[in-house]
Amino acid sequence: MSLWPLCVPIDFPGKVGFFSLYLYQLVQYVKEPPYPAALDKADHLGNISMTQLLRSLAGLPRWVQLWLPILFTTNMASLAFLDTDLGRYTAMAFAVVLTVSMPMMLIQRGMTRLLAFAHVVWLPLVIYLFDRLWGADPIEAGTVRTYALLVFSFNTMSLLFDVFDAAKWLGGRREVLGLKS
Repeated sequence: MSLWPLCVPIDFPGKVGFFSLYLYQLVQYVKEPPYPAALDKADHLGNISMTQLLRSLAGLPRWVQLWLPILFTTNMASLAFLDTDLGRYTAMAFAVVLTVSMPMMLIQRGMTRLLAFAHVVWLPLVIYLFDRLWGADPIEAGTVRTYALLVFSFNTMSLLFDVFDAAKWLGGRREVLGLKS
């Protein structure tokens, strides 16, 4: 059973082309972010939440600006592995995280430490991956194992960052990150 949207079959070269285009756009984003100062004003409908979200992202420390696309791309690459349990489980966890995180960021008009709680979905995935990598029936060496190691490593690091962010949020630090006060 395919989890690809609308069950549209896509061959491996098509997936590679999709990811190549995505990575190209990421490089362009890092080189010249799409948020000029002219976006500071609300549009004709008064919507400023997307503008503030982009400003929040732009104001984050550079290492975080580089970390977020790496984490995103690693989990997004699950689409190339939908024919495996690893790909399907990673894609499902990623879909849940995005479904919760994107509206949260728009409602809060930027990045806050509350987003750490959305990543709790990584925990069952990381436990599953630990078992598949080092358990009784490990994934054989090859592309799938390499991808499993990447997902395990990056999502575990994300969870470690999230523990600290969640503690800070529970302690009252609920400001929008990256915006000057």
